[in-house]
Parts: sequence; structure tokens; C-alpha cells
Amino acid sequence: MIPFPFYRRTMGVLAALVLIFSLDACHQKKPAAVIAQQEEQQEAAIRLAKAATPAETKMKCISIDRAIDMARMVETDKGIITGLHDAGDIDRMMRRMGYSRSSREGIYQQGRAVMYTQGCDVDDMGSIVAQASPKATLVTIAGEGQPATSALVSISMTDEGVYNQLRQEMAQKGFVGPGPELTNGSGYKLFADQFLSGTGYIIQISRE
Repeated sequence: MIPFPFYRRTMGVLAALVLIFSLDACHQKKPAAVIAQQEEQQEAAIRLAKAATPAETKMKCISIDRAIDMARMVETDKGIITGLHDAGDIDRMMRRMGYSRSSREGIYQQGRAVMYTQGCDVDDMGSIVAQASPKATLVTIAGEGQPATSALVSISMTDEGVYNQLRQEMAQKGFVGPGPELTNGSGYKLFADQFLSGTGYIIQISRE
């Protein structure tokens, strides 16, 4: 018969080994997820570096493809947005497309944000003001400290034709749904609607 103390020590060793293997498996999963995210961001960065498409130039607005790639560059940790990957490259890309970066760095009651305007200005509520073009657009990127469930990228626009073009792009990418919130199984969901005030339209991109 095996002495009881020896049996207890053996079971303790086995339990420790199981715990070590479990922890090792967890550590293996995390790097794989990180690597996948980094690869996704690298591919998105390559696409974002491309010049504006003819449709973007005509609309004076970023496309849905470009907006989703920008959303991929928003980094999160433990449920909180921590920053923007390649923020300098994104800033240069937006300026090349005719946008101006707003000096405002936050939205009232929402938190930090990076905002780019074209044909307008933006107030502290994150709304278009001082419209100087019938095709005014505002692109807002969620900033550090906002919840990861926030809209990562928002496009506000004043022209219905621009809105309809973006809705068409969404449909071509398979975004469907019964209401204003649409999905296509890509890991991102889009909210598209008209402002209650009737003065413009908005499309927001967030993670599912």
C-alpha cells in the first residue's frame, strides 16, 4: 500500500503540472490573438496609404472600406480604448484627402476623440457647425479612455447623395439588418441613420 503522505504529495505535483499546462495554453492563445491583430493592422495600413478613390474625391468623404480600416487601427485593452495605431500616418492620409484636423480633442460627455472636418467646423458636442460646403463631412475617431464598445469611427455628413453612396457601399459589402444597425459577420457593425433634427446623416462603425 502506498503511504498516504506520498500519495498526497503525488496528487499535489499532478495538480501543479495541470495548472502549469493550463497557464501555458492561455499564454499561447494571447500571442496568437495579438499577432492576428497586428497582421490585420498592417494590411489595413497598406490600404489606408493608398490615394483617395474617384468616388471619395467626388463625395469629399472617406469610403466605408477606408472607415472600417481606420476602425481596425483603434487599439483597446481590457475594455478601454488605449490609442490609435499609426496615428501619424492616419493624420497625413486624412490631410491628403482634404480634411483638416480639429483642434478640439474631445466630445462633451463622451470623452477624448480625434476629429477631421471638410467643408465645416465642429463644436464641443461633436456636431457639424459653420458649414461652408453642401458636402460637408466630419470624421470622428474614438480616443483614449472611451469604452471599447464605443463607435470607433463616425462619419457625419450633410449631403443625402453622399449618404446614399455610402449606404450602397455598405450593401455591396454585405451589411444587412432589420434596422439602422447592420452587420455582415466581419466582426464590425454599422449604424446608419438620419439626424433627428433633419440636418444631416451619420454612419458609425463599432466592433460586434
